[in-house]
Amino acid sequence: MSDSCPVCSSISITFVRSYRGDSELFRNLELKKCNNCTFVFADPLPKDEELDKYNSSYFVNAHGGLSTHPMATAYQAAINKIRANYVIETIQKGQYLNLKILEIGPGAGDFLKFWLQRFPNSEYSILESDLINRERFKGLVSFQYSSFKEIPPNYFDLIVVSHVLEHTNDPKRFLKELSSSLKNVGFIFIEVPCQDYLFKDKEEPHLLFFNKESMNQLFNRIDMRVISLGYFGPSIVQSFSKKILNRIYLRIVGLFLKLRVILPISVFFPKMRSYLSSLEILMILPSEAIREKSNPSWWLRAVVSKNK
Repeated sequence: MSDSCPVCSSISITFVRSYRGDSELFRNLELKKCNNCTFVFADPLPKDEELDKYNSSYFVNAHGGLSTHPMATAYQAAINKIRANYVIETIQKGQYLNLKILEIGPGAGDFLKFWLQRFPNSEYSILESDLINRERFKGLVSFQYSSFKEIPPNYFDLIVVSHVLEHTNDPKRFLKELSSSLKNVGFIFIEVPCQDYLFKDKEEPHLLFFNKESMNQLFNRIDMRVISLGYFGPSIVQSFSKKILNRIYLRIVGLFLKLRVILPISVFFPKMRSYLSSLEILMILPSEAIREKSNPSWWLRAVVSKNK
């Protein structure tokens, strides 16, 4: 059991409740909260070799495989294009970005496909632990790495860490190792769920639960400079009525999709229309993924660089 916070090392730790997970690796854990930086984490955190085994078939273990439903694939494509566009606007305001990029855990590959479509001369590499998922990227990326040991130092202009950090057991070590592979003028894009233990039915497979305060503490501890850090998506305390309206909205979209009709709503969103399809816009609207919020929301999104 941990006697200190994985982010700030404070020994002022409070028990929150039992951790909710189904897999053997995630049973008999507790949720703990740091009273200093407000970071929440699973305790005891699994060991490296335990996580390696689980992550070798992550999509089957955690999600039962990747969904192929057109509404689900449109949503995933849209949210990843929005993340990529956020990076583009943040680091060079839309200038030509043929960079050396490393993405950790690329999922279905929507982020990298969008980036390579925009900037086809980029050198795009991935680190993927899921053995089955690794096959889908053959011929699509420049290099595939299976461990941190293989990644070259001081090489990349941009490292993408989207919905990965919350699965790790040592966030400071993880980001320090990544930053060593970053050029002195490079950037790391990070997105994590924000305190999703508060609104989901179970925590598995997430181990770390951040808000702005704890994320800022993490960046300070590893000497990273924050370029942007914000909340995006629906509020954590989203009203019950809004949840019901969103469900009704998605059922209507699904009904029209069965009839092979895509509502021409994109005409009202010219900025999104420049890089999202009509169905992607329809699917992403309820999630409020573009607008930054002042209060804790579903996602915490950041761009950081080396503090030099």
